[in-house]
Amino acid sequence: MAKKQVEEYWENEYYAYSLNALGKPFDFKNKSRLVGSFVSYFFNKVCRMFEYEDFDIPVREVELSLIKRGYVCLKEIDGKGYALWGGLGGVPNAYYLPTTIVVANPYLKYNATLTIDKDCVVGWNDTTHIGLYPLIQKYATLLAEIELSADIKVILSRLAYLISVGDNKTKASVEKVIKDLYDGEIGIALDNALLEKLSTNPLTDSGKVGDFIELEQYYLSRLLNELGLSSNYNMKRESLNSNETQLEGDNELTLVQDMLKCREEMIEKYNKMYNKHAKVKLSPLWMNNRVENIQLVKDEITDGEIEIKALEQGASQPSEDNKGKDGEEDEKE
Repeated sequence: MAKKQVEEYWENEYYAYSLNALGKPFDFKNKSRLVGSFVSYFFNKVCRMFEYEDFDIPVREVELSLIKRGYVCLKEIDGKGYALWGGLGGVPNAYYLPTTIVVANPYLKYNATLTIDKDCVVGWNDTTHIGLYPLIQKYATLLAEIELSADIKVILSRLAYLISVGDNKTKASVEKVIKDLYDGEIGIALDNALLEKLSTNPLTDSGKVGDFIELEQYYLSRLLNELGLSSNYNMKRESLNSNETQLEGDNELTLVQDMLKCREEMIEKYNKMYNKHAKVKLSPLWMNNRVENIQLVKDEITDGEIEIKALEQGASQPSEDNKGKDGEEDEKE
């Protein structure tokens, strides 16, 4: 490896064992890299959404393929299970789904066109077979745009006025005043004539930093709720009531429930094809969140039923005032 390539290799800030990158400023102008970092971190969050038992295939490879591509191919080769991927195709079945997958793995030296549900098992991430990447990519792009805007806003906040000068002498004098201020001294312009050649223009305010923080919290909450994690978007300073806490509860259950069902179907086919006993379930974090949401919904329904019964009982039993009036009318009659 050439010397230049070695230096670039060790200066790569994504290299896990390199300390050379510590302290380097993050490049906010590189939008693609910013979006990629958001996507990678969200992949880290959802990669452990499900737990597998008695499963001989690396869970990381299975989940990353499902999340990113929307499907994964499970296949035993020489008695060992692998998570493979390839091109789906073949003559569509009665529901226009692919019937074959072309797999090529250089490390295993394995190339084959496999018939789905006969030679291998193809598992899907969700009912529509799209994976989580489009969803995460959308919100990662929105969050990156907010970060870029906030970075520009913070930098421009250092400059309240745009200074324009007429010549180099005035420029040098203004620079000296600014430098003195940075050094903690009082800046003085020695020549009054310089002020005649100096003008300042106030910069317009394009929005407060707090607006970006609220917008970022809103998009982040929406994404986490889609992924089954509780994150209520509420900028109020008062405490939240039970209705606001339960607001996103129903929505958090839908996508995760669908993903779990698809994985259960995949594991069931895998066990049947290769005589295994693997299981899949939600990880404790998502499971606890799901149980809490279900309980919130049940409590809300119970409270509603009690309130309705109370109203019905109150309507069926006349009050004391009404009884008194009825009695007086009877006496008069």
